[in-house]
Amino acid sequence: MSGRMSRRYGSAAYPETYLNRISATLAALTMVLESVAVFIALFPVFRDLVMKVTSVSQLPALLQSHLAAAADWTGQGSFFAENRFVEGLYPALCVLILLLLAAKLILVWLEMGAVIGLCASGRGARLIRLIHLIRMSAALVVTLVTVLWFVSAMMNPAAFQRSGLLKGQDESVVRVALAVVEIILLLCCLLVVFYHKDVAEAMSTAAYEAETGIIDGSFRKTHLSGISFVLGIPWIALLAAAVMVIIPDPRLLMQGPMAGTFLTLAAARAILHYAVSFCYRNMKRAR
Repeated sequence: MSGRMSRRYGSAAYPETYLNRISATLAALTMVLESVAVFIALFPVFRDLVMKVTSVSQLPALLQSHLAAAADWTGQGSFFAENRFVEGLYPALCVLILLLLAAKLILVWLEMGAVIGLCASGRGARLIRLIHLIRMSAALVVTLVTVLWFVSAMMNPAAFQRSGLLKGQDESVVRVALAVVEIILLLCCLLVVFYHKDVAEAMSTAAYEAETGIIDGSFRKTHLSGISFVLGIPWIALLAAAVMVIIPDPRLLMQGPMAGTFLTLAAARAILHYAVSFCYRNMKRAR
C-alpha cells in the first residue's frame, strides 16, 4: 500500500494538537499585523500607479512608434542613449508592477483570513497551500533571474567598472566579488523556495487530517522548523537596527506612518517565522 494508507492507516488524527496552540494563535495574530502593515506600505504605491496608467489605452500606439524607431536605428547607440525604448515601455512596466502589487495585497489578505479560519475551525489549509505554491513559483522565477544576472555579469564584468562599482579593480577581483554576491543571493532564494514548499506540504497534511480525522500516512518530515528559524534572523536584525536608530531620536516615529509600519512589519515577520517553527514541531510530535 502507498500514499496516505502506507503508515498508521486508520489511526485517529488530532490536528488540534498543532492548530489550537499558542504558536498557531501567534501566527494568526501576526498575519493580521502583517496584512495591515503591507496595506499601509503598498497601497499608496498602488494608488499612484493607477493614476499613472489612466492613459493606458494609448499604450499600443506608444509601443508601435518606439518599436518603429528601434527598427530604424543605425547602430550608433543614440536610440538607447536617449532611452526612447525605455520610455515607450514605461506604461507597460507600470501595469506590470500594478498587477504584482495587486496580487501581493490580495494574497496577503487571503492568507490572513485562511490562517484565522484554520485556527478557529480547522478550515483554510488548502487555500494557504495554494498561496504558498504560488509564492514558491514566484521565488523560483526570482532564483532563475539571479542566475541569469550572474551569468551576464560574469561575461561582462567591465560593465560594473564603468558604472562606478568596483572601479579600478582587476577583472578577476570583480568576478570573485560577483561570485560571492551570487552565492549569497542564490542561498537566500533557495531558502525562500523551500520554505514555501514545506509550508505547502504541511498545509496538505493539516487539510487532510482536519477533514478526515485520520492521520496522514504520507506525511514526510521536512526542515521547515529550521528554515523558519533562519528566515526570522534577518527580520530580527532589521528590527534591532531600526530600534537603535529610533532610540536616540524617538521623533522619527512621528514623521510619518512608514517608520511605525516598518517596525510593525519587521516584528510581525520575525514572530511569524518562529511561530511557524513551533507549529511545525507540534505537527511532527502529533505523528
